[in-house]
Amino acid sequence: MLNTRRVARELALLTLAQLSNRGEKQPPSIGEMLARAADMLANEARERIKEAAGDLTGAEHQLHERYLGALDEVPAKKDLEQALHGVEKAQEAVELLGTALELPAMVALAGAPEVREFVVELVKRYTDHREDVDKRLAEAAKNWSVERMASLDRDILRLAVAELLYVREVPVEVAINEAVELAKKYGTQDSGRFVNGVLSRFADEAAAVRGSKPNVV
Repeated sequence: MLNTRRVARELALLTLAQLSNRGEKQPPSIGEMLARAADMLANEARERIKEAAGDLTGAEHQLHERYLGALDEVPAKKDLEQALHGVEKAQEAVELLGTALELPAMVALAGAPEVREFVVELVKRYTDHREDVDKRLAEAAKNWSVERMASLDRDILRLAVAELLYVREVPVEVAINEAVELAKKYGTQDSGRFVNGVLSRFADEAAAVRGSKPNVV
């Protein structure tokens, strides 16, 4: 069951990239947020389907050229890896399309004042501290520049760092756990682990801001 703050985090995530691309400084209306959320899900699913199709087509051609007439031979490892990668991307696309089925539930909660207020707060915290948050992320991610991150992973991290450092009423472990769940839902198979690893480096500072000790694994 969706709760109001989780809905707010999802709406903030699904509109952040478009908000930045358009140079907007304030979140749009709830109706526009939902429209952008649906658009974002469709675009992400479309891109992953295209990537999956490309991988599967390439693997099919390789297997056909190399092993036609020699069906008893074991396929090369890289051909199998390419095929499996295509299947993985297709699965991710299907999961994203399935997520779109939750939009009616999001619509039901999106009109709640607490949802709107929390979306505005999350997006504003990031946009107000954009340069600092991106700089911190680049340092915490070590070998990954902010621009090289997968777009959804990057936006999840941006919102989560802003929440950790500037939304003091949210417990550290809650902010990190919610970000990891979003990464698992919208990212790749590795996104949850990646997001958790990066955000854990902010746990001590976020706890100090709250005057508490982190309770994060």
